[in-house]
Amino acid sequence: MHIIIIGAGQAGQMLARRLQDENHTIALIDMDKDALAEASANIDIVTIQGEGSRPKILEQANVKNAEVLLAVSGSDEANLLACVFAGHAGVPTSVARVTHSDYEGVAAEAFGIDLIVNEHVELAKELATMVKMPAALEVAGLFDDRAIAIGVKMPTDSPLQLAPLRDAPPEAGLEKIRFIATENGGKVKIPDGETQFIVGDTFYVVGEHDDVDAFLEYACPSEKKASRIVIAGGGATGISLAHILQKGKSEVVVIENKLERAEMLSEILDCLVVHGDFLDSDVLDEVQLNENSDFIATTANDESNIMACILAERKGAAATIARITREQYHEIITKSSMLDRAMDPYVSLFNSIYHFIQGRNVKSDLKFQHLDAELLEFDIPVGHTWVAKKVMDLKLPKGSIIAMILRDGQGTIPATGSLILLDGDRVAIFTLMKSVKKVRALFA
Repeated sequence: MHIIIIGAGQAGQMLARRLQDENHTIALIDMDKDALAEASANIDIVTIQGEGSRPKILEQANVKNAEVLLAVSGSDEANLLACVFAGHAGVPTSVARVTHSDYEGVAAEAFGIDLIVNEHVELAKELATMVKMPAALEVAGLFDDRAIAIGVKMPTDSPLQLAPLRDAPPEAGLEKIRFIATENGGKVKIPDGETQFIVGDTFYVVGEHDDVDAFLEYACPSEKKASRIVIAGGGATGISLAHILQKGKSEVVVIENKLERAEMLSEILDCLVVHGDFLDSDVLDEVQLNENSDFIATTANDESNIMACILAERKGAAATIARITREQYHEIITKSSMLDRAMDPYVSLFNSIYHFIQGRNVKSDLKFQHLDAELLEFDIPVGHTWVAKKVMDLKLPKGSIIAMILRDGQGTIPATGSLILLDGDRVAIFTLMKSVKKVRALFA
């Protein structure tokens, strides 16, 4: 499949790398020759310097033979225009990235585009979900959000450390969820009944929302939902997050440094807006951070977000979360534990776009924020070799496990070893990145 990507920034290169691994031909367009050189040095793709919204540049990228166009540059208008031109050229699928809030609620169909993705809104949704589940390192939806996958850092007071999983008491509710991975020091393992957790482990589970909530109450007894949420930065991500959170029970406070914007936010948000510098100790004292407060830094400056979270923790915040775009910072943050969670907006963007360009049986492909692994969803076709087989009898690539099943008339089902698969089941498969191609080949 020939795919055109407009924008050679972090989002564009992430998509190009992943799609080229699947043997698609990729044409990457950008005005920045240095960004194109960086991409071509790491990925086997065609690069074209120019404005992706111009028809002649699209012609150079072989638009007439393209099946997908992904416009993820930093210009909303250029992305939308490129998708319009691609549609006129006969490209079947087009996706536009936007960053401005003015495009919220705009129907993609009005432009003849398949999907318009606002990365700030997508990141805000993930952040809001994490606030509702304070123990979670990351949270992602499965089966159109009928179930969720979460990663949790093992707390020191967790009863899960007392015995192997097979000996967990009934109140743990393990029969309703599925453990899919553990991570410690960069080493990832798939758990079994003999697995016993220790402090420092991160474990990943899947299940329906209520079942995961109940499990977390058992596994993380000291983790409580915050009664106050302080958002540092009233930009696009911050305002989207405030809109979501102000509908809940927690008090929401937004700190905005620019006076004019703070005044505007006060008019449109139903929460407290504080004008000031969130790196100022006096401002943090003013918002009264304590053990019942979460602090979320959402600005476009990674360093400011990190520093703000460090200061907020010293002021007593229960949990700190930062929007971080630079990949090298994620590794440093994870190893040093300088803040509780780091969220990459480009991973949120990637997950929002990616399922639009899958094969006919691939329904979703979720990339984790903090784990070099993915969750893939497939529909089992009639007559597939897995039909009428038990989960325990399937030969999966190393580092892979069936997490859950979605079955008509029964809803979601944890994929225990004795479960027999049927025609039409939708399966969610956890797999390390090194085995993604092999898993996908099972349903090619």
